[in-house]
Amino acid sequence: MLCRRCVQAAAASVLLGSDMAVAASTLACASRTVTSRGQFNPIHPFTEQSTAPAKRATNEKEFEVMITNPGPLRVAYSPDYLDWLYRAYRSKLKYADERKKAEEVFNGFLLTNQSEEHGCSVASALPGAPPPGHTLRPRHSVRRQAGEAQRAAAQAKLDALAQQQGILDLFERQPQFPAIHIDKATRYHVVELFKEMVLDRAWKAEEIWDKALLYRAILAERQASYPASYRYILNTVQEVKLTPRESGNGEAATSRSTSSSSSVSARTTSDSFPAAVANSTAVVPREDDYMYFVYLVRKYYIDNAVEGHVVLRCHRHPNASELLFSHPPPKDEEEVLRGLYNSHGVAAATPGRASATGAKDQASAVLKQRPSAAVAIARPRRPCSYPPIEALWRCEENEALLRVLVFGELNLFVSENPFVRFPNAQAYLTRPSANAPASGAVGTSAEGVDGYGGLPPTQRRGGGHRGVGSVGGVTLSSVIAEKRGHLLAPLSRNVAMMIDSRADDVRRLQQRYEREDAALFQKILRGGTYAEENPGLYSAYSDWSYFNPRAVRAEERDALSRQTVAALKKYDEASRDIYRIGFEEAEARATARSIEGVNDAPSYLPTLPHFVALVKKDPYVSFLSHVALPEEYNVVFPAPIRSSEKRQLEKLVVQLARALYRTALEFHKQPLRRVNRQKVEVAASLLDRFVAESWRVHCVLHPSSEGVRDMARRFSPYVPFEGRILDESGFPTDARVEDYERWMAAPSV
Repeated sequence: MLCRRCVQAAAASVLLGSDMAVAASTLACASRTVTSRGQFNPIHPFTEQSTAPAKRATNEKEFEVMITNPGPLRVAYSPDYLDWLYRAYRSKLKYADERKKAEEVFNGFLLTNQSEEHGCSVASALPGAPPPGHTLRPRHSVRRQAGEAQRAAAQAKLDALAQQQGILDLFERQPQFPAIHIDKATRYHVVELFKEMVLDRAWKAEEIWDKALLYRAILAERQASYPASYRYILNTVQEVKLTPRESGNGEAATSRSTSSSSSVSARTTSDSFPAAVANSTAVVPREDDYMYFVYLVRKYYIDNAVEGHVVLRCHRHPNASELLFSHPPPKDEEEVLRGLYNSHGVAAATPGRASATGAKDQASAVLKQRPSAAVAIARPRRPCSYPPIEALWRCEENEALLRVLVFGELNLFVSENPFVRFPNAQAYLTRPSANAPASGAVGTSAEGVDGYGGLPPTQRRGGGHRGVGSVGGVTLSSVIAEKRGHLLAPLSRNVAMMIDSRADDVRRLQQRYEREDAALFQKILRGGTYAEENPGLYSAYSDWSYFNPRAVRAEERDALSRQTVAALKKYDEASRDIYRIGFEEAEARATARSIEGVNDAPSYLPTLPHFVALVKKDPYVSFLSHVALPEEYNVVFPAPIRSSEKRQLEKLVVQLARALYRTALEFHKQPLRRVNRQKVEVAASLLDRFVAESWRVHCVLHPSSEGVRDMARRFSPYVPFEGRILDESGFPTDARVEDYERWMAAPSV
């Protein structure tokens, strides 16, 4: 048994492996946005190895050689991407040179010597000096050392995230990465790539054989559109070995009637396919099976792996002709079969010159014997038996087919939605869309009643309302009402409408959880941490990623964007620790006063307890509430009699505090501030009147004791709350009286 060794042969790790001439990342000085659309993302970090003076690239040719991977995979770059990456590399070198020169100047104390000899102007003009307005903290400062470490870690995180975005661009086949060539890959590398990208992500063995033959048919049919750089893979396509046809198979294929072909297709669809694969003793797939995929490629105009995946998922279905009806419509079947079995079709599609010549003569003889339109040409059979899957990557006869399969997985992807072309296949292959209402969901159709297996809508228990647009259909609220049973109260119409409005969100979450469960199950089966280290690569080739490559990895990109924003915040926070502001800036920042319309945002969110405490801290209010006013114990006042004086004081204090609180909330709005100021004056006058009357009665005329009268005499004169000049926080303001009166004047009618 072949021992499988994980040698990091996955595409991303081979691209950035240890055997690279130079590893690559994003520039520390390059400005980039958070999003990845509409820009280039690097897959090469410029490390110290590439920026060393002895290993630098002096021109574009040397730079292209430097970033070319000498390993098994070779990435082709567009001229625009190469120009952008070379400009970034030159900027990195310039930045490194300037930084090194500045460090030498600072370490040699040349700044101090030159400032003494030539003045401060020469020292400030040196390259690498701190920018104006930023004063570096001392080198021995712990805060600066921690800030530099945090900023270096944040920059490394930004570089890694940008590189992951570039890897996603690479495997989404973005235009800046036209191809990933495997011409230098040995058999060992191809086998490891096949295990990593195809074998570990396939549920059935026949899916792998179908995909390999389909990719071979696509490359053979579209070989005229490939440039000369793809000649190596086109030669490999011609070297694929197939089991030749049996004698007389061509006559049977061309003279079989339509009824017999339908019976054969019904028999092949009813066969147990996994058993046929297991019981097969052949090593190489049959030529008849390959001709079936040539027929599919020609009929449905397949030229990429995304559309091919849809066809592979539907071609064994009994209703395949309706599921694969496309826009534009498929090619006429009789025309496809004529081109498939005539001399030109056989010569173009059959590998090997000898077999092609024999089949050509055989087909031409059959066509001469057969009348022109008397008998219909039978379509090729669906594959009913394949060799064991181990033969694909263990037998040397299948090495060419294995290379074709790996090349197709790397290069035949396109960023398009296949369901624009195959609209009928979407409902069969995917779950209900979260944007468009599906049958039996959100109450838009009556066909979904039987899907839930419940009572008819008129007999459902719980009395839950159907949606407004539902005509006897099943909605989320009706299902919930049925599960609640008849013992609970029925859902109100408002609650039912709210539940139905969130049905799309619930379905979207269900789809996400199903995808996460499938990915987690595959990760558990594979038993490794590679999926956690490379989430984008892991989910790139899962089944659901074929359907819409443009938006399939949106979850990974959103996660990378969130991590990028967090890294940018950490970078800014670290910069605050590295630099310090001067004494003048700190003094000016501390003494800045609020002017109307400028810097008037409150430094905190005002709260009601804050203003209650400010009013209660007044000496007169505090003395009355705690000392002077009498306490009533176990006294129940009748309804017409007023409450106690202490309760009245508490009520007036809260009333004034609430007016001050509302003024603070809307202090920045001039008309509301003026109106709220009048409300404050009214509440303050009521409190002042109560304080003056209570002070006269309980502290001067009828005090509870002589001690209360003696303490009251020592108070300074009472300052009324009405007319106090207070800022938005409730404290005395330092503004001039005339300015304050102008700001707080009553609104003019």
